[in-house]
Amino acid sequence: PEDLTTIQSLGSVYMREEMWKEAIGLLRRSMVFHPNSPFLLEGLGKLLVSCPDPDLRNINEGLMYSERAFVRSTSPPTIQISAGSYLATAYAALGDYSKARYFINITLGLARKNRVPEDYLKYLENMQKGFSFTN
Repeated sequence: PEDLTTIQSLGSVYMREEMWKEAIGLLRRSMVFHPNSPFLLEGLGKLLVSCPDPDLRNINEGLMYSERAFVRSTSPPTIQISAGSYLATAYAALGDYSKARYFINITLGLARKNRVPEDYLKYLENMQKGFSFTN
């Protein structure tokens, strides 16, 4: 868990093989050694918010990690954009559509500024539209 390159590689294998519990465990253990790594914060936030296995989801904890990745000054724009989308998703899952709209709007601004691929921009715009029809 000390080597970020190994963590990234093994984490990718776990994700590809749909080994969600192992991926979450790896990221949690790695946080002990790298508590402020944007990659780990974003990855753990993403998994805890949107894990395909609902028994492994922890929206509140995922929201915390996503927010840390989003606001971290050392996070590259790609990490901030991804973390922002999961932050918005987490708030929506908790029923706070005002905060979901707030974060998706900021995330969209970052995405446009950083010229993300068109299909990802459309995905974020669709999220924004979905949040517009709620509370």
